[in-house]
Amino acid sequence: MEIVIAIAANIVVGLILLALFAWYRSPGNARLSGPDEALSIYRQHFPDASGTVTVAADGLAALISLRPAPGVGLLQLHGKRWSSRELTPEDLRTIAVEGDVINISLLDFGWPRCSVRIADPDSRADWVSRLNALAARSERSKVASHA
Repeated sequence: MEIVIAIAANIVVGLILLALFAWYRSPGNARLSGPDEALSIYRQHFPDASGTVTVAADGLAALISLRPAPGVGLLQLHGKRWSSRELTPEDLRTIAVEGDVINISLLDFGWPRCSVRIADPDSRADWVSRLNALAARSERSKVASHA
């Protein structure tokens, strides 16, 4: 009888943990409503930040053209929290475009990539150009390869 109680207790605890895990991992309803909200959230980490904001079409990320140029700020929803960072040339690994999505690969173990969906082709091309110019300033790109 004791074994049945122990098994039942383990099953109940397991179901509770599974429910908590599912609740924790469920996507939130957070979306950026516009550039002002994105800049406000970004300023929680970088209080002096100012610039022009491009919010992703799905509201899950934003790119910020920081002043003074050529700084670039990145804001992205991770789980139920917003993560923000100022991109430096040393942060960028690759920039790729697939349809209307800019895929940014970073050299950060904790934040290895970011996808920003920008519907406007002119704005998307401008951001790809700006990110590629920032990546080109990296010391990594100045190292001569060994043949």
